[in-house]
Amino acid sequence: MLRKYVWLVRAFGARWVLFRIRHALRMRLGLPRLLAPQKPWDAIPSDFDKKDGEGTPVFAQTVGNHLKSLLADTLARAPATDGRGAEPFSASPPGMESREILAGSFRLFGWHRLDTGGLPDWHRNALTGERAPASVHWSALGDFAFGDIKNIWELSRWPWAFPLAAAWLRTGDNAFAERFWELAENWIENNPPNSGPNWKCGQEASFRLFAAVTARFALDGAPATTPGRLAAWRRLVHATGERITANLDYALSQSNNHGISECVGLLTAGRLAGGVRGAKWTRLALARLRGQLDALVYPDGGFSQHSAVYHRVLLHDLAWGMIFAAGIPGNGGGAEGASPPVWLQSALARATSFLDAITSPETGMAHLHGANDGANILPIPAAPFADFRPAIHLARRVLPGGGAPGRENSRRHFPDSGILLLRRGPFSLLLRCPTRFRHRATRDMGHISLLWDGIPLLLNPGSYSYNATGRFADGFSSAFTHNTATCENADQMEKLGRFLYLPWPTGRFRQSGENTYEFANLAYVARFGATHTRRIHFPDENPAAGSPDAAKTIVIEDRFESKIPRRWRLHWLLHDDGSGQKPRAPDLPSQKADPNAFSLDIALPSPSTPGRLRFSCHIQGDFAPPPEITTVRAAPDSVRGWYSPHYQEARPALSLAIALPPTRDTTIRTLLTIPGEVPQA
Repeated sequence: MLRKYVWLVRAFGARWVLFRIRHALRMRLGLPRLLAPQKPWDAIPSDFDKKDGEGTPVFAQTVGNHLKSLLADTLARAPATDGRGAEPFSASPPGMESREILAGSFRLFGWHRLDTGGLPDWHRNALTGERAPASVHWSALGDFAFGDIKNIWELSRWPWAFPLAAAWLRTGDNAFAERFWELAENWIENNPPNSGPNWKCGQEASFRLFAAVTARFALDGAPATTPGRLAAWRRLVHATGERITANLDYALSQSNNHGISECVGLLTAGRLAGGVRGAKWTRLALARLRGQLDALVYPDGGFSQHSAVYHRVLLHDLAWGMIFAAGIPGNGGGAEGASPPVWLQSALARATSFLDAITSPETGMAHLHGANDGANILPIPAAPFADFRPAIHLARRVLPGGGAPGRENSRRHFPDSGILLLRRGPFSLLLRCPTRFRHRATRDMGHISLLWDGIPLLLNPGSYSYNATGRFADGFSSAFTHNTATCENADQMEKLGRFLYLPWPTGRFRQSGENTYEFANLAYVARFGATHTRRIHFPDENPAAGSPDAAKTIVIEDRFESKIPRRWRLHWLLHDDGSGQKPRAPDLPSQKADPNAFSLDIALPSPSTPGRLRFSCHIQGDFAPPPEITTVRAAPDSVRGWYSPHYQEARPALSLAIALPPTRDTTIRTLLTIPGEVPQA
């Protein structure tokens, strides 16, 4: 136990540890009930300050008109492409989701469907049926006492507001506006301030506010938007600002998206409410937001959470913040405060360039890494969950000059974020190579993901659920499920909490040639005196081939070194072509001349490039007996052979594991080739 506290102090500092102890004591004493008391809705103000709140000329010029323009441009008429000739964002006919919502069918995490037949039960776990009490103060409810609480929160983020608002803007049909207000009124009636699970998280309240504000401006002028409903909406804004303020210090202490989201939520409430209270919220939000961005958005554009999905949340937060931070005198913006603060613009521009760099312009799929909680908080315009281009488009829409592109060349190293990105033809490869201590909740040092024509070939396992049980419990964040190596059957970090793993390991990175890069994973040096070095090489094209069908090849060499023999396991998670219910038998070593060489072929998922991926391995070292090589697809009793592209969804994949007997020095050379002549391993 003492060792774990030492790790915490080294990672976060003594001040942070003392704050968390104090916060736990405050929760035990019930102080949040005093700071954020339960109230009936009629105890919340139903109006804004008429001098500088929502609806005044100043607000209309600096925020209201900007937001309305943004909605009209991106909600009603989604751009045909991302600006570089790629495919359209939306994969479903316009209005499909809004008509589903009219019929009582809702989408969860961008994938699942929930048919309610009418109005949802806002306190029910949508996937398990468990129900949280609605009348208890939020501080008395556990995060995972009713299954995964995200299954309760998802509909209470009001994701249904966006398609309904878009449908009204597109058609003028009052049925869509009426459905929005029907759902909003029912939610408000069943969720009085600070009562029940849907007030437990200030970030969730912020996301709900973004959706509510979007719909309120989009539905301005609809017959369903009545004065009484607008009064209820204003009460929701006030209650959200109060809820965020009451526990903002805790959100900031998490050093992740929570603090940023809640600062932007508080900024939104402050600008809308106006007056003395609104000005106080606005000043507090901007001051704390600046500190969060300085600490959490790296110089290279990466984000402290080391997650593609959470990076999209960051872009959505900051794009929204740009709108509501405009027009505040003395905030560090342009002339007379007309522009958002320069520090906010800079953080959004860097973060946008980073996400653009790791996103395929052909499909919108990003190199998924880190946690995936299913978040897509500003789906403007509507698109599949895995399409990251709308977030990039939205960010560029609010940035002066549109922001800089993120893919200037074929190779980029993001040293602060610990990412190497390489492109060659249709190949796009990402290597997780952290060389500094950073906040990480996924044990993926040395992990490689690979896209071909924007489609994943080497997969990131995803998250599945933050409260999974059975075979998927905690399995998807482990190094054992990633495309990397483990030593002596030990993970790269130890689990100290649900989202906290320590100690954070580091590595060494260098470019050792024109097309060669090396990363040394030092996660096992202190425990086992062992090092895993991963070398990536793009061989020159075969000039004799002389055709566009010449082989595209990546060479990956994994070297395992230690002073005394150690056992290593190298794992790959590959796209599964779905042929049959069991793994297709690859050409694994058997009674061959060289039992340490093998290959397998996998069908390419890209419809534009027929052929197969050849995965060839050769193992050379001082081991005995021979390595154990296994493949598993969709194991019925373990996490092997699965991946999770959406939250709460698991799909089959092909898991290939190479378990080495104790060895001091072994190299595994892997060739990935598509298509054409296959070089010898």
